[in-house]
Amino acid sequence: MYYFYFLPVGTEIRLRRVPVVTLVLLALNIVVFAAFRLLGTESYLLFRLAFVPARFEILALITSCFVHVDFMHIIPNLIYLWIFGSALEDRMGRLHFLGAYLACGSLSMMAQAVAVVSFMPQNAGYPIIGASGAISGLLGLFLVRFYYVRIKVASLALLFLQGVYRASISRLNAGGAMLLWIIIQLAYGLSSSSNPLSTTAYWSHISGFLFGLVLGVTGGLDKEAFLERKLLKGKRYFEEGKWFASMGELIEFLNTRPLDAEARALLARTFLLTGQRNKAASEYSRAIAGELNAGGYAAAIELYEEMKRVSREAQLPASFQLQMARRLEERKRFDLAAEAYASFGSANPGNERAPASLLRAARTYAVRLNDLERAAELYQRVRLLYPQTRWAQVARQRLAETGRITARRISSSRGFSFP
Repeated sequence: MYYFYFLPVGTEIRLRRVPVVTLVLLALNIVVFAAFRLLGTESYLLFRLAFVPARFEILALITSCFVHVDFMHIIPNLIYLWIFGSALEDRMGRLHFLGAYLACGSLSMMAQAVAVVSFMPQNAGYPIIGASGAISGLLGLFLVRFYYVRIKVASLALLFLQGVYRASISRLNAGGAMLLWIIIQLAYGLSSSSNPLSTTAYWSHISGFLFGLVLGVTGGLDKEAFLERKLLKGKRYFEEGKWFASMGELIEFLNTRPLDAEARALLARTFLLTGQRNKAASEYSRAIAGELNAGGYAAAIELYEEMKRVSREAQLPASFQLQMARRLEERKRFDLAAEAYASFGSANPGNERAPASLLRAARTYAVRLNDLERAAELYQRVRLLYPQTRWAQVARQRLAETGRITARRISSSRGFSFP
């Protein structure tokens, strides 16, 4: 069981979207495995889906990737598929990822068949099954795309070598982890070539890994990796408190990817921590705009709150300020929403939506926040800025209503005696 030496439990990669294809592949493997547990491993259907070197069938090259015989066969494959597949799908795109997965699986099956026919022809009638070849291809792709990433690994062998005899997690650079993995595969593969009783398709693992490397390089993943490495280095420097080193990496990354909201937000924090508050507010504004464009409303609100803590005067571009106000209102952040509506109206008096925005802010202050004084101030502003308009008429009506409420409160308070 080669997974004993290298069982990944996570990486430092942040996913940007749900890995739909990876989840579908996981589900298909589980469903097929459960079906054969019910039908029995001697089922005729299992042998029809499996790839047999002596019976070359193109469709079986794919279907065999979804067939597993026992829990120790499928569980490690599912873990590897989730850890590495989700990250690759996120960066490669769903269709490219699916194509690479099936290509590596099919090619690795063919390579194992060649090894069997060449060195163990007596086994040519036995089926080759499992997703290991496809997942080995993912490891090759991962090494090209994420060679700079740290992988969290649960490994008893590594722990024993380090003198540790209790459960814990090690962190390995992707390059080191993959090198360890391929050495183990080569060692087992060479030993299995002379063992007719070997049931593990090690040459499928090795060839799948090599196919993944080739696909990654020819597909340009190494260039993407070089760029994203700068972002990750910026994050690491930030976590280590090396603010100016982090700033340099992030600025260089953003010169190529100016719309990356995550990098903008981190750069804003480095500016803030180095005392450059104006630059920090500007970067926060650009990061928020990026999140709003990408539909990351929760992240945008979080960043907006950060920006306001940096500077209450900091504003978003007009096109995003009103959108931010609406999102804040939806999340029931009425204090920030009212302020955002008021800021938009005050900063853009010539905008056709400005009077409505000021009225919305005033209404929110009056009804949601019980701040009648601030509401009256905004109603009065609408009257002065937009006289002889329907907005001024609404403002007068609501101002009168606010005045009556204030008068009732004053009158009511005078009815009480205080010691």
